[in-house]
Amino acid sequence: MRAANKTLHLPTSGAVSALFTLSQMDQRWLLISHHPKDTWMSPKIHLVDSLIQGNGLQAIADIEPGETVLIWRTGYTDRAGAMAAQQQGKGIMQWDENVFSYDAGGDDEPYAINHSCDPNTWMADAYTITARRAINIGDEITIDYGLFEMREDFISSWTCQCGTENCRGHVTGNDWKVPQLQQRYAGHFSPLINGWIQSSRISAPKD
Repeated sequence: MRAANKTLHLPTSGAVSALFTLSQMDQRWLLISHHPKDTWMSPKIHLVDSLIQGNGLQAIADIEPGETVLIWRTGYTDRAGAMAAQQQGKGIMQWDENVFSYDAGGDDEPYAINHSCDPNTWMADAYTITARRAINIGDEITIDYGLFEMREDFISSWTCQCGTENCRGHVTGNDWKVPQLQQRYAGHFSPLINGWIQSSRISAPKD
């Protein structure tokens, strides 16, 4: 499996629509390419060689359930900025109706979080990763990539090596539709997917 800093911002969302002329996009890109870097990582974790794959994040102090572990902000922008970045060949990920991120390059430590099918963190909002349960010193910090992957044709090229009872083998863009996962992660998918799940329940036929 690849470390998450190599996968989180590479998918291109089909939701980005053509809103600007090329000249307008170029001007917009000049603004967003200098987006301030305010990504944050808890001092209770650090970068290590992962037992799962590649680099990973490990707890160096106990972390309580609900405690903020990571804040992802590098490359975050709105729909207009996402369209501009896409025109520059950058990968785009959508997190909420008007919250996107583009592949800003680099090797930010907070994005080096590996996948697990029974992770110890999940999403609190479009930016914030919190502890799903108590995390002990020495534990690797993990997240289920199915919490935010939503491309219908996506199937991970790697085989999951988390070794948990819940292991699905591969991550797909349709994992969020699985009722068991919806129940397990209720309210802790990306805001975009949370909205889709809520809408699907409202529109579901009643018995």
